[in-house]
Amino acid sequence: MLFRDRMETQAELISQYAFEQKLESNLIAQATINYNPQNPYLNEIVGKYFKTGTAEEHGTQKDIPVMPFRAKVRLTAKLENKLLSMPQFEVREPNTVLLNVIWSVLPIIILALSNLDPTRATAFAAYIQLMRLGAAEIGVALMGTWLRVREQIHSNYLGQHLADGSAKVNQILKQLGNSFASHGLGTAPGRAVETLAALVQREANVLAYIDGFWLTFWLAIIALGFVALMTRALPGPFTPAPFGAAHALMRWAGLSKS
Repeated sequence: MLFRDRMETQAELISQYAFEQKLESNLIAQATINYNPQNPYLNEIVGKYFKTGTAEEHGTQKDIPVMPFRAKVRLTAKLENKLLSMPQFEVREPNTVLLNVIWSVLPIIILALSNLDPTRATAFAAYIQLMRLGAAEIGVALMGTWLRVREQIHSNYLGQHLADGSAKVNQILKQLGNSFASHGLGTAPGRAVETLAALVQREANVLAYIDGFWLTFWLAIIALGFVALMTRALPGPFTPAPFGAAHALMRWAGLSKS
């Protein structure tokens, strides 16, 4: 990965206009489309283009010098279909799971193990991995159950305001039935009821997700309370050394012996 990043850093950065010009001139020898999940409108294309020669010479001559390049390209539907239909272009999907582990979990593990007994470091690292995987599965299961139950409860509450024979309900069903009348008078009433039921289910899902956010908020508040009860970690290689007045205060309080 580091070698690939170094090669891409040395590549020539070209604009989208220059890339499309080389594409129209058949100067692209090989390229990879790197889709960006965080910004789907702007993607990176990395590859090589022929530095000299014409489009006809590329298919008949060998050892034609090539130049590595990088380009930030906004892929329209027409341009994307054109690139994917050409044999010299390939698609690469980023490994977001690995990137998330590298940038989030790995630093936490390193900082946590730096202040622990080295003889227990392996067991602690295994516990962290077990908790990371287990907590994710348990959280998904609990939240999925919570949303399902809350959606059913809100659907029941909303349905109580849609009593059969109500003037407002009949008016809404009549308006919906008129909109479906052009597709058949016989099926219009049934489709109107289905549409009204879908609207009730949509609003019930919205209320259920609101309850889910509230549940997450209160669980986070409780977790912060447990974090506040944590004691100071043992000194380790990553522990910042106090200086000046802070060091003198810690010696006075008996927290530091140096």
